[in-house]
Amino acid sequence: MAGHGYQVCFFFLDGKLIQVTLTSLDRPTIPQSEGIITLLRSKYGQELSYERDPIGYEVDWYLASGVNVDVTFNIEPPVPPLLNINYQFQMSKDREKL
Repeated sequence: MAGHGYQVCFFFLDGKLIQVTLTSLDRPTIPQSEGIITLLRSKYGQELSYERDPIGYEVDWYLASGVNVDVTFNIEPPVPPLLNINYQFQMSKDREKL
């Protein structure tokens, strides 16, 4: 992530932080997104899901702490290149069932 610009958005519900989203300001590349996924794997372990389609992929981790981590990477038209990293705090009382 070093050397790349990101826009950071904080989302709150009832006065509590529930989500942080980082969106690449630069034109993201496949090596950049793969590097982020490698870093997240080293921190959180193997992802729970990795879905790839012709325009990109989405990778998800669900942590015991109740935090979901999601990387969305789109490189092909019709959308411009996009790299999002989301940290979302589960509000559900049933999060232990994940």
